[in-house]
Amino acid sequence: VWCLYETYTAIEKNCNLTMIMPPTEKEKLMCAIMTAGAYNLLEVLSRTKIEDAEASQQEDKENIINLVNSGPGTSAVNGKIHDRLKEWIGEAMVETAKAAESN
Repeated sequence: VWCLYETYTAIEKNCNLTMIMPPTEKEKLMCAIMTAGAYNLLEVLSRTKIEDAEASQQEDKENIINLVNSGPGTSAVNGKIHDRLKEWIGEAMVETAKAAESN
């Protein structure tokens, strides 16, 4: 729940948000997109919901969800996160395509 809330906060504050992953995991992601298609991945990512996320401390989750509910609401937070995840997948696909062209 922390990661999702921090992602939402960074989006709202117009921070430069860079999503990174180890090269081997990025390769696996691109293979999954090539095999199953980007639509399938985006569909799975669109099921990400802050209210379903976990925290190591239940009290943290409750506090974050209460903060979200007293502010923008879970739908707004989830929507912003989904939009950013879609952008990130698009960026990763473009980067992968450029790398393939140069090889």
